[in-house]
Amino acid sequence: MRVMVLFSIHPIGEGVHVGAHVARAVAVIRASGLEHQLGPSGTTIVGAWDEVFACIKACHAELARDTERVSSLIKVDQWEALGPGSIAAKVARVEARTEPATRRARRKLARRPRRRGREG
Repeated sequence: MRVMVLFSIHPIGEGVHVGAHVARAVAVIRASGLEHQLGPSGTTIVGAWDEVFACIKACHAELARDTERVSSLIKVDQWEALGPGSIAAKVARVEARTEPATRRARRKLARRPRRRGREG
């Protein structure tokens, strides 16, 4: 079973600056060899269910070495058609549609009458 997982990990009780902890988790993900893409609020990982979740478990184990509590948010997209390059391909498909959609949205917004604020 192939999955694309959006995963974010948070050490609890370590303050608001957790970049060093997150970097350790990203190192575990990179070492796994799984396809992944780091994002501003999480990392997308693609692979077989068991491999992806073993990687997430390893990330938790890495942070739990010196953090009392670790929390994660996980979103799973199960899709058997996922293969190598799936992350880049999905992004490219959306990007290809972005410019035409943006032009349509701009035309639509330009046709709307502008509302004036209430004067007091």
